Formats: sequence, structure tokens, C-alpha cells
Amino acid sequence: MTQFSNWEITAQGFFNIQGPRVIVVGPSDSGKSSLAWMLLGWAARQGWKPTFVDLDIGQGSMTIPGTLAATPIEMPIDPVEGIQLEVPLVYFYGHTNPR
Repeated sequence: MTQFSNWEITAQGFFNIQGPRVIVVGPSDSGKSSLAWMLLGWAARQGWKPTFVDLDIGQGSMTIPGTLAATPIEMPIDPVEGIQLEVPLVYFYGHTNPR
């Protein structure tokens, strides 16, 4: 947990004007969603209003598979209930595979 605390202190000083733009990429089942949710929760607790953009059409962590979606996050994400979708922006792609 020490490494996370050091990163948090560094990030507070570095991103004090405007929050960072982060894209999380990696192989299947590598913890991309968990990392994104952790970063969103941290940003929400700091008083920022991050926007979560779900570009994974195969999984659909915010809405149904086959869609691209974005929503503002106002409070940390509940691990049981997931993301509170009050004002989602959703586009229907129509396929669960980008090819």
C-alpha cells in the first residue's frame, strides 16, 4: 500500500490544475476495469468529477455489450451496485467485436 500512497501524493501535486486523461489498456483479465474504477473512486473522493468512458464493446461494463458509453462520476463506485447511471451518453455500435 506504500506504493499507492506515494503515487497519490505525487498525483495530487502534478494534477492540481486539471485532472489527467487516462486510458487503461492491456490483455484480457488483467485488471483494467478494477484499475479504472480505483482511479475514478480516488478522483471522486478528491472532489473532482471524472468522466468514465467505456469503449469496450465486447464487455459493456456500464451498459449492454455492443455499445459505447460515457457518464460523469460524482461519488466512488460501489463494488456491489456498480456505476450509478444518472446521465449516461450511449451510442449503439451493434456488434460485440470491433472487426
